[in-house]
Amino acid sequence: MPKKILFVGDGNHQFILNLVFWLKKSKNTHFQIDILTYDPVRKEYKDYKDYFDSIYSIEDYNWGYPLIKKIWGLRRLYRYFLYNQLLKKLPVYDFIHFHYIDTDSYFLSGRLKKTVGSKIIFSIWGSDLYRVGKNDELKFFRACQHADLLTFTNRQALQFFKDNYEWQMNNLLICRFGLAPLEALKEFSVCKSESKNVMDWDGDKLAIVIGYNLSPAQQHLEILNSFRHEKLQMFKEKIQLIVPL
Repeated sequence: MPKKILFVGDGNHQFILNLVFWLKKSKNTHFQIDILTYDPVRKEYKDYKDYFDSIYSIEDYNWGYPLIKKIWGLRRLYRYFLYNQLLKKLPVYDFIHFHYIDTDSYFLSGRLKKTVGSKIIFSIWGSDLYRVGKNDELKFFRACQHADLLTFTNRQALQFFKDNYEWQMNNLLICRFGLAPLEALKEFSVCKSESKNVMDWDGDKLAIVIGYNLSPAQQHLEILNSFRHEKLQMFKEKIQLIVPL
């Protein structure tokens, strides 16, 4: 029997896609992987079975939603109503894995915890953790309490969460995933000093690589603006700035 997994998050995000692609290639375990996506999934992923077996989204669930969501007073309540309707139609999963923590996640984790017996996993990306506002901290904390396991991409983020929320449960893990380009770099049989030459970078300059998008939470724009500071101008000719697209 295949293990059934429901991912919850952005069905177009490279972190989720790389993880799903890796799971699908597993020779030891067969997975059925569906996604409840907050954003419409692009056509190439809908048609490509190396990724998702089924795709769910409340955007597609009701023709009236695009109009109603513009009405601020009703938008959130109607969104929750659509989620409740959709959850009734979902099959039973072995694991439900959240990859984006926001107001929708707070609601969904609570509803799923009450209605299904699935193991719930929260993968908390650094940007999600550090941008939780004061007004949302209690809801975020309660949502995390619904999870059977919480994962972080590094030790600093895990410790920040543990200290900031006085977390007592022994269910925190570090799980690094989604960085497929870095995994490819590991396969190069070159030392650190030769790597710049392999990637055709200037070997005499300090390479600074930033970001994959301009989300405010990533603060990449602030990094770029910092190079305008007069104290950094003297290093301008010694720096090579790489911005992956």
